[in-house]
Order: sequence, then structure tokens, then C-alpha cells
Amino acid sequence: MSERVPVPSRVVLVDKPEGWTSFDVVKRARRGVRAKVGHAGTLDPFATGLLLLLVGRATRLVTPHGPTEGVRARRAVRGLLEHA
Repeated sequence: MSERVPVPSRVVLVDKPEGWTSFDVVKRARRGVRAKVGHAGTLDPFATGLLLLLVGRATRLVTPHGPTEGVRARRAVRGLLEHA
């Protein structure tokens, strides 16, 4: 079994493949990472597209089950991309 590695807080952009749930992507990302991992909005299993994975303290960008779930994370990523 490989050792889990600590990682810094970050937002990771993932191209979610068809057939995977958003949680499948999170579960795969948790392998080998010693940090909290979550996502900023659910994509249906049949959908493909950009899924925002949040690692470490970045998971605080999203308030789960709120009416604006993922809005702060999307704004943060948009700001990062505009200034890259």
C-alpha cells in the first residue's frame, strides 16, 4: 500500500468522464492524499464537464446544501483563471 502524502490547499479542475459520479471523482482523488477533498457542485453521472475539486482548507469555499452551493468556489476559480 502506498503512503498518503500531505498536499497544500487548492482547487483542482477535473474533466469528469461520462459514467462517473462526482463522488467517484472525489473518492479517486482521496487515494494517496492526506487532506480533506470535496467538490463544488454535483454533475450527473451521464454528464461530462468541468468539476471543481477542493482540497484541504479550500473545501471551506463551499457551504454544503445551500442555495448558492459552489458559487464562491466558481468565483474564486474564475478570478484565478483571469489573473493567470
